[in-house]
Amino acid sequence: GWGRGRQPVININWHDAVAYTEWLSEQVDKTYRLPTEEEWEYAARANGKGDYGLGQDGVEITQENLGEYAWYGANSASQTHEIGQKKPNAWGLYDVLGNVWEWTSSFYDADKDAYVLRGGAWFNDPDILRASLRYGYFPVYRYFNVGFRVVCVPHRAGLPMADLLRRLRFARCGGGQPRWRGCVLPAQQFMLSGVSRAGSVRRLARFYCALGLLEPGSEQTANLGHHPADVLILAVIQPMPVMCQAQM
Repeated sequence: GWGRGRQPVININWHDAVAYTEWLSEQVDKTYRLPTEEEWEYAARANGKGDYGLGQDGVEITQENLGEYAWYGANSASQTHEIGQKKPNAWGLYDVLGNVWEWTSSFYDADKDAYVLRGGAWFNDPDILRASLRYGYFPVYRYFNVGFRVVCVPHRAGLPMADLLRRLRFARCGGGQPRWRGCVLPAQQFMLSGVSRAGSVRRLARFYCALGLLEPGSEQTANLGHHPADVLILAVIQPMPVMCQAQM
């Protein structure tokens, strides 16, 4: 049935998707998260120059051969399909275009009340599946054509990721509210709000020191952000992640 087996997961709102990445990160001691829309488009294009990215055979995906790579209005029979039935793009990613829309971690506009969906879905026209097209959706909404794709962020051996996640989850801020949900989004917004990379790292360092996760003035604190994989949880500095689509 829809959303089961190897079908793309659907009827997932943005908060559900983020909660899953947090849970998954704790289970496997790696950092999983939603992609930013820039990461999503970079992966979808796979170094291609056209509207739909580069295909498995090194040829640009166009409206003429789109059906070889994506489920959309012309070939889906009005339903989702199992992941991996079409050709992957040049980087081995399946179903990046079509089948279901995919949540990202990026705000749609300056109002910051909606997040960006990418990729188009099984009922859309080819123009909607273009790698550059973005659509805003409120984070509480669930729909039968919206799913998500996760990225795995590499980190250095020995980084106590599971312990860091647990400590962040139970950290508290003013008013006794959990700091976990509140700490992820502002950190991602630092760069989007025009704060420099150096300023973003300083904010992260102060935040981790306040939680007792880093010692002020320590070598670890001074070197925060100098390594490309030193993303910790908040993904302000983002190496190229490993991307895969969520399925049930």
